[in-house]
Amino acid sequence: MSIRTKITGFLFRKAMGASILEHLGLQMGHTGAKTDEALIAKIRGWSWTCIDRNAKACAQVPLRLYTTKSNSTAKGYKSTPISKQRHSFLHTKLAERVNGSTEIEEITDHPILDLLRNVNPNDNAYDLKELTIKYLDSIGVDYWWLQRGVGGTIINIWPLMSQCVSIKMSSNGKRIAGYEYKVNKTTSVFNPKDIVHFKYTSTTNPLKGDSPTRAGEQSIDLNEAMNQYEIASFKNGGNPSMVMEVPTDSTLQPEERKRILANYRSTTGGVKNAGKLFIASGGSKVHEYGHSPKDMNFMGGRKTTLEETCGVYGVPLSFVVPTEISRDNLRSSITMWMQFTINPKLTSMEQKLNEQFTPNWGENLFLLFDDATPIDAEARLKEIEVKLRMKYSSINEERAKDGIQPADWGDEPVEPQTMDVEVVDEPKTDDKKVIKREGQTNDLPEPDFMPNVFKINMTMTFKAMQAEVLRNLKAYGKPKAIEDEASDAAFAASADDIISSIYNESKWADEIALQAAPFTRGLLINGLVDAMENVKPDAIVNASSPNVLRALDERSVQIRSVSTTVQREIRDDIQASINEGESRSQTIRAVRDNFDARSKADRVVRTETIWAHNEGTVLAWEQSGVVSGVKWNTATDDRTCPYCRSMDGKVKTLGGTWFEKGTSLTVLSDAGKDTTLKFGYESIKHPPLHPNCRCQLIPIIIDD
Repeated sequence: MSIRTKITGFLFRKAMGASILEHLGLQMGHTGAKTDEALIAKIRGWSWTCIDRNAKACAQVPLRLYTTKSNSTAKGYKSTPISKQRHSFLHTKLAERVNGSTEIEEITDHPILDLLRNVNPNDNAYDLKELTIKYLDSIGVDYWWLQRGVGGTIINIWPLMSQCVSIKMSSNGKRIAGYEYKVNKTTSVFNPKDIVHFKYTSTTNPLKGDSPTRAGEQSIDLNEAMNQYEIASFKNGGNPSMVMEVPTDSTLQPEERKRILANYRSTTGGVKNAGKLFIASGGSKVHEYGHSPKDMNFMGGRKTTLEETCGVYGVPLSFVVPTEISRDNLRSSITMWMQFTINPKLTSMEQKLNEQFTPNWGENLFLLFDDATPIDAEARLKEIEVKLRMKYSSINEERAKDGIQPADWGDEPVEPQTMDVEVVDEPKTDDKKVIKREGQTNDLPEPDFMPNVFKINMTMTFKAMQAEVLRNLKAYGKPKAIEDEASDAAFAASADDIISSIYNESKWADEIALQAAPFTRGLLINGLVDAMENVKPDAIVNASSPNVLRALDERSVQIRSVSTTVQREIRDDIQASINEGESRSQTIRAVRDNFDARSKADRVVRTETIWAHNEGTVLAWEQSGVVSGVKWNTATDDRTCPYCRSMDGKVKTLGGTWFEKGTSLTVLSDAGKDTTLKFGYESIKHPPLHPNCRCQLIPIIIDD
């Protein structure tokens, strides 16, 4: 081995702590966690996300209490009959316990239900179900301690920390004699009858089940090693290290190595020493040692480890990371997740409850979860249409399947053409109160890249915003200005009072910024990497540079202004309704009709997507050192606005802004009149020039 190779390895290991192979554990092999505590400690990142997704999905599914109609122990408690469809569903679940002719009722008032609603002074039903699934997915086992009061009545359910429980067997080893619980030097021993013992099945330990975390432990460790490698890399300057090359005929003693390394660290190490000169003597040469995107292909293993992690937990990949997915594929993913992951977990849990929990209140009581599989509304509508048309079933039979009360006229199957149908003419557009604003349209063009999950999140945010506004508006009193004619000043004052009472601008600004932040960051880094690979493939990409972090912080502040825009639009709707002398119900209808959550979400997502990708692109060009300027490029078609058209082909040096905040751009409109675009939102450093802008920048490369 040459002296240069030795020194290279020495400085590399000293700076990073270990090589890439050592960080990934490929030289030493993989060793699994020895204890449950060690296994739980590994749950972070993707594994935590998958467990959390499963637990929250399970916790949301209702748990109901049923009994057989002839059960004497359930007499005196409120019950309700169940539909034929649910009866069939329940018999499928209870096939091993009841025969097909047994009548089943749902009990709606019972001590079991009271206990499950008020689990203990600290936890509720949702907490209990969520924690149970989290422990099962983490270490494969979970325990409930049933605290008993006077007469042996169960008064509380206490979920135990499963990693602190050990099982004690009888002397012959055939039955469980007790459960030992050790927490902070305190040991408690519980009787088996007071413990509900949940577990996944195991081929190696029938008392403590195998968990998905144990099955995916190697992928989890590999992902953690990659994270540690990146953290170490960034702590050491965003690149691996420096390499000192000494003449081949030289010999470097250990003491000399230590002196050189200490000199290097004291001269150039850390932020305070940035820019200082390091002098190497004896003919030595110092080279910066970095990894280009091509050399860092091992990071592609992140995707593989993520896919493996999602696979062992049974969570669709699109539910963990933002990804483009069609509506049909999203529906299929949800259905498969619920059917093959969530329902089996719930079935395992409910069977253990009916084995060790419900018998405390008598026989033939069953706790069963609802079917978590979502109903395909479109498929269900088609099914109803076909069955009614073919006279296969009646309207009331179909209503019963959907849990709807029967109709007086719906007992007999009828042909569609014999039904009495009231035809109501759709109101004309002129009859509807719709306020159109400049630039607002529902027919928005789709960009090349639109993160579907981002769009869904923002749509749900705006729908929640709309629901709160309408709810508050309905609860608001009836100001005189709404019912009677008054002066314009009174109208304006009333609109301001109403909007301040029904809309929390600060709350929704925080929520919009929170929902957008992870997607904006991901899109920016994606643009950063793509742009760097296009202009300088061998360059080192720094995704956590001060400029990147500053840009994300500034954008988080900027996007909060969306809440102010929405507030102004709602206020304008209220003011317009007041000016026309409309009633409160008409005002509410006007606000509801003009609040298009999907359009608002599309506008935000499209603007943020284009901004983030372009911001990352410009930052990459600045890091590359090979781009001298940029050229504005505009999509030229019938949807191109005059502002963007006026910018097409303009050139400027790299860096700086095209328009400062507070300035404006005046151009000749298609109608031949001057039109002005004001930049009150932020300075324009790159596209988008305005919401829904489709422009982009082209780099001007420095000639060699």
